[in-house]
Amino acid sequence: AMRAVLDPQSKARRVASYGGRFTKSAEGFGKGLALIDRFDDWFKAFVNDVNAGNRNTVTKLNIFPGLASPKCARAMEKFILEEIACNAEANLDEQEPENLFGMEHNKAMRFVGRGYADDSSIRTLAAIPPEKRGLVYDVFAVLDGTLGGTRQEVDAKAPISSRATTLSRVLRHYDELEDMRSEGQLNRERLVEMLFGDFGVAPGANNRQINTACFEKFADTSPNLVDPIQAKLDVTGASFDECAAAVADGRQLDMPRYVVGISSYNGIESLDGSIENAHKTFTKDLNRASGANRLPGGEPLLDDANVCFTFKFPGEQSVSIHAAAIDDPVVVEKTSDIVGRINALCGGVHTEQLNGVYYALSQNGVIKNVKNGFIAQNIRTDEHLAMTFTISKDNDTGAVTIAYNEPVGFPFKFHWTTTVALDGTTTSTPMVVEQPQQPQPVNP
Repeated sequence: AMRAVLDPQSKARRVASYGGRFTKSAEGFGKGLALIDRFDDWFKAFVNDVNAGNRNTVTKLNIFPGLASPKCARAMEKFILEEIACNAEANLDEQEPENLFGMEHNKAMRFVGRGYADDSSIRTLAAIPPEKRGLVYDVFAVLDGTLGGTRQEVDAKAPISSRATTLSRVLRHYDELEDMRSEGQLNRERLVEMLFGDFGVAPGANNRQINTACFEKFADTSPNLVDPIQAKLDVTGASFDECAAAVADGRQLDMPRYVVGISSYNGIESLDGSIENAHKTFTKDLNRASGANRLPGGEPLLDDANVCFTFKFPGEQSVSIHAAAIDDPVVVEKTSDIVGRINALCGGVHTEQLNGVYYALSQNGVIKNVKNGFIAQNIRTDEHLAMTFTISKDNDTGAVTIAYNEPVGFPFKFHWTTTVALDGTTTSTPMVVEQPQQPQPVNP
């Protein structure tokens, strides 16, 4: 029983994590267990049919390429069953699997299956409470139009861009969109104007025109600014001009609720409930610290002694790891020490939190900030930037917070925080870069 509770791969643990109607009664829990078996059978048959060219259902016809794969089964299961758990209209006794799991009847399947939950936005979607995702699904359903009845119709109706920008903008305007939905005003024209007006599209634009306009907006942008502006669009959902100005000024913009600074789970298929991927990502990054270079000239900003990751734990205990081969005995010993301290902070049963903390301490957790934070200071850097992590725990809530700061010897001070709750919900503050103080003239 203990193994079933603690093992994230077990059916019992999975049903418990989906919550909702599955955890309100013993009967609901039993039906949740049965649904996992039924989903497994349905998804295996679904994948085999798609690969064989048998597309005789709306779901098989409309599935985004690459998602009809066994490696995506756990992620699909997670979102689909969470939708069933929080949707009182879903009949747990429904005998036809397509009526429970398929696109016509399950909003989560329609969203994820159409490819909107790409690598950039999968973690954000996972961080949104299941009962709050309905608005996201409804907005994208309006933007997507009617699911096609033939292969040609599906090809003609391009989904709205799967970039995280659209999802971030929905979350930035969440309250306004919720009001629109409650008033029955969630129509396509208003959504296009609200979400894509800054790209110069008309309210009546179709999805291909919207996607084209988004690409063309970058045509007059300096090539070296395209990636950082797009990164800000993906994370903040702010307007193009706001993001461009923030990149030019070296400023970070506030992120809407649920959007976090951590890059991703490295793809939809890695949402398997285990911490193996996060652990591997974290440990392999520990031998990849680097110093930033000032442009032009490329002179190093850090001397070799300061090119390291420093972890500060409660009790004023700190561990520093210099860039070295990952099998270096010193690195192996210090990595083991750090992992042990992280595990102790998160406890032995909060695997979702541990997963989030590992990602927050890996280069996934710093990439979106450090790659864009120093452009205004003419500093070139990347996600390998040496970093100081100060890790603390709120003993009342159990949440673990990571404070990110510059390494010793770095010419600019910077800071932001990421907090990971017991259930893995993660929130980040914007990165702040402070100019070095200039010496004040001394009056004679």
